[in-house]
Formats: sequence, C-alpha cells, structure tokens
Amino acid sequence: MNIRPAQETDLNQIYMMGFDVWSGNATVEEYLNSCRDSKKYSQGRWMVLEKDKALLSSLIIYDLNKHWAGIGSIATPKELRRQGFAAELISGVIKQLQSSSELSTVFLFSDINPAYYKRFGFEAIEAKHQINSDAVMMGLSF
Repeated sequence: MNIRPAQETDLNQIYMMGFDVWSGNATVEEYLNSCRDSKKYSQGRWMVLEKDKALLSSLIIYDLNKHWAGIGSIATPKELRRQGFAAELISGVIKQLQSSSELSTVFLFSDINPAYYKRFGFEAIEAKHQINSDAVMMGLSF
C-alpha cells in the first residue's frame, strides 16, 4: 500500500467516501458540488492510501502554521470500512508530519469515539478550549 498526495482526478472519489455520512439530504451532484466549492477543502492538502491504483482511504492536512497542522475529513469507502485502512493512512501521515523539522503538534476534531484516535497518541484538549459541540478537539505533540 502507498500513501501519496491526491491528484485532481481523485477528488470526486475522495468526496464520495464520506457521502453516506456528510451529505445530509443532498443528491450526489449537490454533494459533489458543495465539496468542489468548499473553501475549507481548498485550503488543505488531500492524502490517499492506495493499493493497485484503488483508493482505500483519504484525509486532508491543513498547514495551520509552521508548528501546527490539522487533519480532517478522514474517510474510507463504506464497503471498505473496518479493515484498518484509515488507521494505516493516519499512522503514515503522522510519520510524514513528524519528519518536519519545525512541526510540533497535530490537531483533529473527533466526531467518532475519541478512543479511536487515542491509539495514535492523540489526547483530548482541555474542556475550556473545546470549540465545537459536535466533536472533540484532540492534539498529538511530538
């Protein structure tokens, strides 16, 4: 398996990995258009885990400043979930980020059980610093 930056031609497939969870009542075309027009998505760098040219999982990295990065929109196609692909991608991306000489902390918002991310070393940020009632902000310092 290979972790690589996403290409423009990968984006629709990446967006569809989260369709069942994030689309609300939107049609496929409405959902894809909202992803394509997303200011948030345009500010990050998409990474994918692939095997034999098949995309298995994706996430986006945000360069917040020279010391901090964020990870978001972690997704795996519905039919491939619970096989460890997201975990492999997260671990690999963390290793890549750790190799940055100045980067010291990676953040994410967990909208699933935070215990999932604790196994990678993420810890919940103090309650007084939580800014999203729908997700737990977590950090990993190197």
